Amino acid sequence: MTVNSFFLVLLSGLLGIYFFFSPMDIQEKEQKEVPMLDLERFTVYELDTTGLQSVMMGSEGKRFSNRYEVLDINYTDSSHEFVQTMRSDFARYQSEKVFLEGNVRYKRADGMMFLSDDAKYDHKRSIATTRGPFTIVDKSDWLVGKKLYYNSVKERAKGDEIRGSYTLLKIKEK
Repeated sequence: MTVNSFFLVLLSGLLGIYFFFSPMDIQEKEQKEVPMLDLERFTVYELDTTGLQSVMMGSEGKRFSNRYEVLDINYTDSSHEFVQTMRSDFARYQSEKVFLEGNVRYKRADGMMFLSDDAKYDHKRSIATTRGPFTIVDKSDWLVGKKLYYNSVKERAKGDEIRGSYTLLKIKEK
């Protein structure tokens, strides 16, 4: 075999590899987080030495290492002098905070309630906030606005673009 024929065989082999072989298409799969616990139609009770602190119910829930994700949540906080209940289509409970999304309904035992599309509730400080529009209903009073900040312990609320009908002072007749 001459040197020319050797290089001719080598060149045809390399050209064959170049034209007929294609690289493998390797797809990386997304690393999806796997829940530690998957629940259906469940109730979670939070207890401490003083008694029942909160109850969380839902139609479907997933417990991850750092949070709960719940569909059709019903969260009741009874750790303060009053009982307050929050419901929504979806919620994430993480680090003493509840993030509610879709058809949020907050109600206190004294009858005050607010409605919104999203809300965040800080369990430790008892503060509820919304980013978007909200409606507050308290007996015959009502308010609508945007960006609610509600401290349920101090019973103080702030918001933007508020309008409605609210009785500030009632005078008793003798």
